Amino acid sequence: MINRRHLTDQIRVCLRHPETESNLECGKCGCLVCPKCMVHTPVGVRCSECSTPKKLPAFEVTYIVLAKAALTGVFVAVILGLFFGLISSILFRIPFVPWIALLGLGYLVGEAVSISTNRKRSRQISAIALASLLISFITIALINPSLSNNIFVILALFASGYVTYSRVR
Repeated sequence: MINRRHLTDQIRVCLRHPETESNLECGKCGCLVCPKCMVHTPVGVRCSECSTPKKLPAFEVTYIVLAKAALTGVFVAVILGLFFGLISSILFRIPFVPWIALLGLGYLVGEAVSISTNRKRSRQISAIALASLLISFITIALINPSLSNNIFVILALFASGYVTYSRVR
């Protein structure tokens, strides 16, 4: 048996336990680990830093991303609410067009929030998109108050909320 101490001048020790000799390296960063601090992973032995799972970039949401989502959502919601509120009297004369327009409104609000956050996903972004859609419906109701007590518009609000949620989740 070959004694490795004679082959190298230095004794290799664990990075976290300097009293423990080790020749086992982390498969990712290459630092020395001992049996106490090594972590078995599907791709080999890792140190504790390299073995901790990191969040995917799509789920890393900062306050800046949330602020972008909120500003975009409110801006798009108010603009689309004004537009839809002004043309709603024309749309309600044609059957099924208001439903399609309200679903399209939900799609556009959700897509705008999703694009502004670079397609990131979180519960907070979903809540911002749904709140923006609600702002849009409030804007529509302020322009055309007769729509606020229409049961079909209220049902379309829920369907539109589902479409909005599906765009940002």
